[in-house]
Amino acid sequence: MKGNNIIIMTEAGKPVFSTNDSEMEVGRQAALFQAIRTAVEGNNDALGLGELKSIHSGSLMIVFMEAGGITLVSMIEKGEEEGIVETEAFARIQLEHVYAQLIFSMTDHPQKILAQNPGFDLATMITATEKKLLNGILSKCGPDGNVGQFLTGSVETAFPIPHNLRNQASRALHSINVPNTVFAIMLVGDRLLSLVQSSFRPHQLRVSDLQLIINVVDQNTSLSSSELWIPMCLPRFNTSGFLYAYIRCLDETSQLKLILLSTHNTTEQFQLFHTASDRIRKDMDIPATHDTVLKIDTSSQDTPTSATKTDVAWFLAECSFDDSIEEGYVSIGKAQDQQLLLDAIQNSREPSSLEQLVERYVGKEEYLLQFVFRMDVKVRSESNQRGLLSQCISTPILLEDFPNAKSRRRVYIMYQKLGLRLRLGSATVESSMDALDMIALDDKGASDLSSFPTLTSTCPSIGLAESPPNVHGITYIVDGDEIFLGMNGRDFEFYMTIRNSVPIKKAAAIGTKLVRRLKADEKDLFLTNPLTWDVR
Repeated sequence: MKGNNIIIMTEAGKPVFSTNDSEMEVGRQAALFQAIRTAVEGNNDALGLGELKSIHSGSLMIVFMEAGGITLVSMIEKGEEEGIVETEAFARIQLEHVYAQLIFSMTDHPQKILAQNPGFDLATMITATEKKLLNGILSKCGPDGNVGQFLTGSVETAFPIPHNLRNQASRALHSINVPNTVFAIMLVGDRLLSLVQSSFRPHQLRVSDLQLIINVVDQNTSLSSSELWIPMCLPRFNTSGFLYAYIRCLDETSQLKLILLSTHNTTEQFQLFHTASDRIRKDMDIPATHDTVLKIDTSSQDTPTSATKTDVAWFLAECSFDDSIEEGYVSIGKAQDQQLLLDAIQNSREPSSLEQLVERYVGKEEYLLQFVFRMDVKVRSESNQRGLLSQCISTPILLEDFPNAKSRRRVYIMYQKLGLRLRLGSATVESSMDALDMIALDDKGASDLSSFPTLTSTCPSIGLAESPPNVHGITYIVDGDEIFLGMNGRDFEFYMTIRNSVPIKKAAAIGTKLVRRLKADEKDLFLTNPLTWDVR
């Protein structure tokens, strides 16, 4: 085995999912891991060792995550030519995102089944769709993906979009005054354009849930010609039930996508969302197309044969809806203004837009190689504690300086170490484990404020990444030919890679100067005025 391999298995040692295609090998590994866990944890009463967190042996590292009756394992091995292996904290945050994706598709119902029947074969409930979503989130948050947003607990935004035009998109979403709407989201490709949500803090969208929504939208290749009506379980919102998402590509050229989430799974709710999306398309002067609708068959009375009550039957149909239904929709202005927004969105997806970003921020500094910038935007809340919508932008890792996956992976591993230093003062395994234990305990106490069970205490690494450092500071790592520098302030985090040919003080000065430029442009780079609905 080389590289990374992820296994999901039950407490009984039965494999559920793996990135390894060999079922026989996965079965042997799962049995071995279960035997090791039993040997270590079976003597807890006498030895007081607690849960098995990881095993390190030479170039092999095995990281465990226990969540009720489910165990997730990450195996990482480097060859002599690799020269680098992921940190334990890096592997752990991947496992938490994978588990969150599993709950996203199935709720916590599998946990209830395993509590009653630990020997149940959970693999029978994993469909091809679930496997695709699990592989999708792994490719995004894995060491070879664009993991800056996962390590910084943020979501990438569509940029540059003039702030007055982005505000138009926000007002359009806010005007969708359809009953039972929980969240309204606009994406450009897989990047955030706008988001509207409740002002009730416990029911506001967490970044990790938004990343899961983006993953399912990104994995649905048929979305350009279809409307989707699908169940989604948001683990940080409510692990025990589904919300129902209406997803539609408003414009295929710019990949402008609309996502509306509701607590109600009814044909009437779908029609209201469909009509609202039609009006937005008309106001933005987007040509109408004949859409195929993927929807839930609510007329079937047959009980699903699998073990979960949340199974639904799907069918593909050519559907026609009464576009005259406009209940709850408020017009938002002139079509020509919306056309300006569509033009800006299309321009933001052009390769020249990314080239201009690199030239504007990186090209001016000959020593600077790459950066990730996180912006924390406060979300209005009716409580004293305001929520955060953390967003980020990052430049590509230049191939001429980092030509292979190993060298590019090294950049993000260094960034995570810097992030742990900013938050904990240390990137050691011991300090990380202590902090994660404290987060889990704090979140269990705070969970009483929420109306629903959530996944927060089970996934403390995600919570740690999303929470900003308490103390403003700067830290750096000198490694090989590069300096990796991290700094944070009142509402930002910044990580950069710079050539080792400059003194540390100059590197810090370059970073400070770049942060000032980014802060000056923040209104065109980020959603700085997220709107909320008042609680009714």
